[in-house]
Amino acid sequence: MSEEFFSILLVDDHKVLANGIAALLEKHPPFSVVGIAHNGHEALTYLDSQKIDLVITDINMPDMNGIELLTEIRKSYNDIKVM
Repeated sequence: MSEEFFSILLVDDHKVLANGIAALLEKHPPFSVVGIAHNGHEALTYLDSQKIDLVITDINMPDMNGIELLTEIRKSYNDIKVM
């Protein structure tokens, strides 16, 4: 019987916080953090190249904030959940 994993992309401009959240999630299967982006533009690059089930994003970030990222995700990736 295969175990299903949920691929997660973390998006936060604070590297220490993002790395800490990733470390916590990795301890709890079925979660698998497949990437960390530091702004919305980097996140969209990940979404173009990998299968992502869930994006956990900060709201306040430089270049493209979390609300703008959510808007872009809804345009092209309706099946991805965002938190």
